[in-house]
Amino acid sequence: WVFVPPGSSGGSPEFEFLQCGNMGQTVGCELECVARQARDSGKSADRPIPLVEPRCYEPAVMQPATWPTKCASRRKGLQELSVASFDILADDECVASHFPYCTTQALHKDSRLKLLREQLRALDSDIVCLQEVCDFASVTQMMSTMGYDGVCHSHQKVSDASDGVATFWSTAKFTCSYHAAVQLPDPSCDELGRTDIAQVAALEPVRSVSKVDDEPFWVCNVHLRYHTPSDPKGIDRTRAALRSAFQAMDNQEGMWPVVLAGVFNVFPLGPVYQWIVGQDNFGECFRLMSAYQFYHAGQEPAFTCYNHLLKNTVDYIFFSSTRFQPAEVLQTMPEQVAAASTALPSEVHPSDHIPLKVVLRRVAASDCTVSDSD
Repeated sequence: WVFVPPGSSGGSPEFEFLQCGNMGQTVGCELECVARQARDSGKSADRPIPLVEPRCYEPAVMQPATWPTKCASRRKGLQELSVASFDILADDECVASHFPYCTTQALHKDSRLKLLREQLRALDSDIVCLQEVCDFASVTQMMSTMGYDGVCHSHQKVSDASDGVATFWSTAKFTCSYHAAVQLPDPSCDELGRTDIAQVAALEPVRSVSKVDDEPFWVCNVHLRYHTPSDPKGIDRTRAALRSAFQAMDNQEGMWPVVLAGVFNVFPLGPVYQWIVGQDNFGECFRLMSAYQFYHAGQEPAFTCYNHLLKNTVDYIFFSSTRFQPAEVLQTMPEQVAAASTALPSEVHPSDHIPLKVVLRRVAASDCTVSDSD
């Protein structure tokens, strides 16, 4: 839009539409009105004078109609570290029968991989936990070009399920001293052939950026099966899976703090959620809190999964409250963006889940703030 001042013959000033474009960017832009004088532009006063300046969100690598993904990037030091979690949607599930509202392009593997690359580059997190990873080789190669190393583990092959979880870390900041996949011996599985899986990785700071007090920590990346909140067997199974993961960490190097992230398939404030944040369930060093719940004064995101069957929060990032505190979290996708193409996935978002990200600040045990509800 431009401002057309009155000409020499008089008349009233007007606004006229000039053009619509993406300003050379690939992300939604914000327009800021700026008052100007014709004499300052060096042009005739009877010519249109632009009144708006585009100011794009950074990093501007997302497709139109997505939401700003600006959050703290990878830091040089170790006093703060960023952790992202994203269920990227298994390729095997991307069929019209599962997502009848999606276009062919929205479900195409190559298109989704391109969108995923752009989103992960925009997230720019120190640690990335991915779930529903099918093509481990392509994803690992993609992450390597962005400065990550990682480990991948598949679900137990109960049926034709071929996906799993993958954890990546910035090679400039961390090395992995131990990793393992913890899966229950339970032969049952969900309708997609998946068993519960928890991947644990012990990360240590690289010597070039480490300080004496920069202790190692655990990252636990999980994908647990869905159960109804009132299903006692499902609740017991989920608790058993998490106990097995924490037992695996406890049996290794020591009681280091932990970041627990992934798809839990439980709803906020339900029995499993409350059990996870219970102060005595995993020991003092593992005492967990939810990053988004902590940062937003008791509120989890409105949703982390948004498809035609489920619109709720089932993904979380928990952290050891005795060693970390959230300094910042990624703004989650507004519902109007998710619903723009009926639901997710879409041609601008590769999954029916949205990514989460938190910046955690290392703190001494005596400096930790724990809510009264604990």
